[in-house]
Order: sequence, then C-alpha cells, then structure tokens
Amino acid sequence: MKYHIICLVLLLAAVVANAANASAAPDAATSGASTILVTLSASGECAKAACVAWLSKGRTLLYQADVSPNGTFEFHTLPGRYNLVVTGESGCFVEKPVDVSANKTKEIMLDLVRKERAPAGGMQ
Repeated sequence: MKYHIICLVLLLAAVVANAANASAAPDAATSGASTILVTLSASGECAKAACVAWLSKGRTLLYQADVSPNGTFEFHTLPGRYNLVVTGESGCFVEKPVDVSANKTKEIMLDLVRKERAPAGGMQ
C-alpha cells in the first residue's frame, strides 16, 4: 500500500507541475484521437488483489484507474508515446511503453506478475 501511495504522490506532483500546459492541449476531436485497449491477465496472488493503472506521457500523469486483475480497460489518448503501469496490492507490477497512432486502437496484452524487491542496502 505504501508503494501505491508513493507512486501516486510522485505522479500527482508531476501533474500539478504541468497543469499550466493543460489549457494549450489540442482538441482531441480534431487531433486524431486514439484508444489504448488493455487486456490484463494475472494468476496466483496477483489475481486476488485490487489493481491500479497509470498512464503517463513523460513525467505527466494523464489517467489513473482502478482495474480488475483479469479484465479489460481502455484509455482515450492523442497520438504519441506513453508509459502504462499497473500495480497490485500484493506487490504485482507490469510496465510497458506504448506508441499510439492517430485514429487507431492500440491493443495490448499485459501479464501482471509479482516483482521481488532488492534487499535493503542494495544487492548482496
């Protein structure tokens, strides 16, 4: 849970820092709006815990959503390169860069897996 809070705080700080640029964003209806369609699969501990998905561009958080560990969800975006991160309460994690083209649906399949953290003090 601490990991989710830390990630959320860092990503929200980036959003606040870039809030001034939001008013200059082009209108999605005239800029080739696209869709990122994600199918998330998980097993074991990863399938039992709630998950959160974050979509960012550079250091700017664009979307955050609660998602099912074995389900489908989508984000509507403009063309460009994005970073998609999904974390689970049980320590499961997946991250993927996503390139989106104008007026296209980008379909992605992700496997949520448990990631072990390095011991305190670094590698031993």
